[in-house]
Amino acid sequence: MDVSHIPDKSSTRNKKLSVQKMSECILKALTPHFNVLSEITFGKHEDMFLDPYMAEISSLILQRKIKISLGIFTRISEKSVQALGRCLQNINRLSVDEQLLLPQAVIILREYVEKLAIPQELTINRKTVATWLNEWKIHAGHPQDKVLQILQLLLGKIKTLIIADVMTYEIMEGLIPHLNVLDEVEFGENGNNINLDQYMGRITQCILEREEEISLVIRTKIDIPSLRHISPTFKKLRSLTIDEKYLPASTRAHLREDVYRLVPIGHVLKVNGLDSAIWVQKWFIYDWKPEDIIYRSLMWLACSAQTKAVAILTNLTDQIMETLTPLVTGVLHEIQFGNPETGADINLDRNMVSLSQWIRNRQRMIDIKLFTGLSAIGIHCLGKCLPRISELSIYEELLSPLCRSLLCEFVYKLSEPQQQALKINGISASIWSRPLEVLRTHSIKRAVHILSKKPNEKFFPAEKAKILFLMKKISDPIMEALAPHISTLAYINLGANTALDRYMDKISTLILRRKTKIDLAISYKINRTSAMWLGRCLPKVNNLIIYDHTMSPECYGVLSKYVLQLAKPEDLMINRINGILWTKKRSGKGNQPSGVLWTNVWDEYGDKTSQEFVQKLKHHSLTDMKSVLSIMDTYGK
Repeated sequence: MDVSHIPDKSSTRNKKLSVQKMSECILKALTPHFNVLSEITFGKHEDMFLDPYMAEISSLILQRKIKISLGIFTRISEKSVQALGRCLQNINRLSVDEQLLLPQAVIILREYVEKLAIPQELTINRKTVATWLNEWKIHAGHPQDKVLQILQLLLGKIKTLIIADVMTYEIMEGLIPHLNVLDEVEFGENGNNINLDQYMGRITQCILEREEEISLVIRTKIDIPSLRHISPTFKKLRSLTIDEKYLPASTRAHLREDVYRLVPIGHVLKVNGLDSAIWVQKWFIYDWKPEDIIYRSLMWLACSAQTKAVAILTNLTDQIMETLTPLVTGVLHEIQFGNPETGADINLDRNMVSLSQWIRNRQRMIDIKLFTGLSAIGIHCLGKCLPRISELSIYEELLSPLCRSLLCEFVYKLSEPQQQALKINGISASIWSRPLEVLRTHSIKRAVHILSKKPNEKFFPAEKAKILFLMKKISDPIMEALAPHISTLAYINLGANTALDRYMDKISTLILRRKTKIDLAISYKINRTSAMWLGRCLPKVNNLIIYDHTMSPECYGVLSKYVLQLAKPEDLMINRINGILWTKKRSGKGNQPSGVLWTNVWDEYGDKTSQEFVQKLKHHSLTDMKSVLSIMDTYGK
């Protein structure tokens, strides 16, 4: 067999290898590489007959001096799992497609993992050993005659049971004793219909017989009678998570009514991550098909008396806008546009003029959340209604430099009390709107001049700045000028910085010396060493924005390890979700990464609706705000 495609082991660049086929010849060619590789994966979620070679692979891993990342995405036998278990001490990150393994094989792997001397140094499927050992997932591919036996064997050893894509009588019989001891039970995955309705009565009866509270997760379709079964269990639930996008509007409306009426006074119930009293006041509009489902959702929204917040996760249509009109002008306390997980465009720009007018006509303040892109005209409309907004959350990574400058200009026009009262992304507007901007078009001399502490300069004094956008490639003079600011900045955006790897150790050290936490954004690809330095300073980071799709699996693994080592990883926000969820939420190749959609903002002006508008803007610099605003007034009416 031709093995010429296997890279030369002397190459310093070949640290990762993916093997899709296996034979004696290929294994012989791979042998010298096991000493230098940092990561190797076998298979592509299909059978590649790895069993005859697994003992030799285990032996090669054991001979290594440093640990390796191993991925196995193919079927392997129980004997092969035993070979894998013997080399776990030399693996720092293990990825296994458990759906391809027999339950008996996973049980064997668990036994080897439990025997590890230092389990903290291993992650399995991006989870810590403790988390992985406490979970068990049942798939449709598992032999049904073995399910009851396996569940009996695991009784008292797991805290979370996930029934992913199948629900049968045998599984129900095995589940009943577990419902007395589990901390969390989850049904369904990605909206797959597992016919949960016929078992819901028995499940809720077991929950009611518990002494302690339990977390219930439902990610499958259920009907209204099943919800009626859940309602009496509210007093026994610590949290209830229901993926609403799989439920029709009528079912969601009934659930809200039940939570509103039946949650016992004084009982704290979390529903989809929110306090139940807050959740019942919030209504989500999803991208449903056919459109008549959206119509029924809007009908309920228009008739609901307790709805105080609306989240629109689909394209804004005339029908949705018509329903929103009386709500935005009157009863709503909060409105959200766009999905925080994707930042996808929902066609908000063409409706911003109307929305701005409605908000300006309000008697009370409102909270606005914008998780979608806006053009310069949209930002102009938003700026006009800032006096009626109490808190604004906006995806800063989707803002072009022009749009950010426009929004800052509207903040400057507010009175001092209004600037202090308005919160933008969790901080006072007066602080948010005072960034230092070092553009890539600036010379090094100009960049150092901007960063220098010159209190007598006409521009905003650098020493008072709390926000820094550093889009120019870092050099030694810039790093020297930047160093004093890292101790005082509240937020630093390092932009598409191609020299970041060279200075990441210095930046990390300076962040660690801070007395308070900082918000940090990085949009350029970093190497493994930089990921390590970034991980070391995470105890001093409050919010981290990092572009997932630029991270290699190795860097992701390194950073995830440091996240999970934090005292309270759930307190760290990464791409607007907590650190624990981020380590579980790695997007696969070809999927839309969470939180990051626009990396080349410097080549965009943010508006493509009018060629004349764009051409006029190109004649004005970002600092010539009077000219820009006059253009805004012309095209934004």
